[in-house]
Amino acid sequence: DTKQESLWTRTFVLLCAAQFLGYAHQYLFTPTFPLYVTHLGGSPFIVGLVLTCFAPTSVIFRPIIGYWADRWSAAGVLIFGLLILGAGVLFCFIPLVEASMFANIIRGVGWAGLNTGGYALLAACAPLTRRGEASGYYSGVQSSAIIFSPALALWLLNAPFGGFQMVFLTSMLVASLGAVLGVF
Repeated sequence: DTKQESLWTRTFVLLCAAQFLGYAHQYLFTPTFPLYVTHLGGSPFIVGLVLTCFAPTSVIFRPIIGYWADRWSAAGVLIFGLLILGAGVLFCFIPLVEASMFANIIRGVGWAGLNTGGYALLAACAPLTRRGEASGYYSGVQSSAIIFSPALALWLLNAPFGGFQMVFLTSMLVASLGAVLGVF
């Protein structure tokens, strides 16, 4: 009878909570950002360009951010990613398509930090014999944010007190809360 190491440590729970909030941030944008760019006068082609701005920076910066996670701090990289995700949203308050493109470029860097730091922490904090299980829970937390956040975004968009700015403020708040959890 072998006693298993605990998976549900403080670090793992906080990591999952920070990931949930980081993914909630991202998926608040999923249904609303194309609507916002269209609202600003962007054509479907421009909407595609704005959305595309996110991916290259997310991919290009991962090796650099991975180096930081290895040499400096995986938790620091996670916190950095969440803060950059939230800060990138500030450019969305400038009602120009170009500002939304820049916001997505910045957010791509934050996304790279969130995921690189998060997965490095997952590997470090999960017991070796329970890493598969830990990865399953971790993915489930991310997926649950993907399930709930778009509905929340559309509700915020259409609520009497809502609108694009309310979605942006909420996304900044959840990313910032994730960063706070990352500190702990």
